[in-house]
Amino acid sequence: MKTISKEITRQHGNAFDKDEVLAKNQITISEAIADKMGYYLTTCGNCGTIQFIDNGLHSTCYQCGFVGESGEYPSLFFDGMTIIREVKANEK
Repeated sequence: MKTISKEITRQHGNAFDKDEVLAKNQITISEAIADKMGYYLTTCGNCGTIQFIDNGLHSTCYQCGFVGESGEYPSLFFDGMTIIREVKANEK
């Protein structure tokens, strides 16, 4: 089966196509966790380890010990993000 890459971009307030439901669900879950719990799924700004941080506080990476502000821990889900997934070549 031949595949191609498809980009899915999430902009605040816009809708997703029907075939983008799984990606939408992941972003929606992440936004709900951040809104309700105040935690964000991020990567360490030093070593790239994936971890949850409490937004607004200095965070310490459990892997390398890097201490930084929330802005130094890039979020994995955010407005304007692009998800690339492999689809069948005959899909749009």
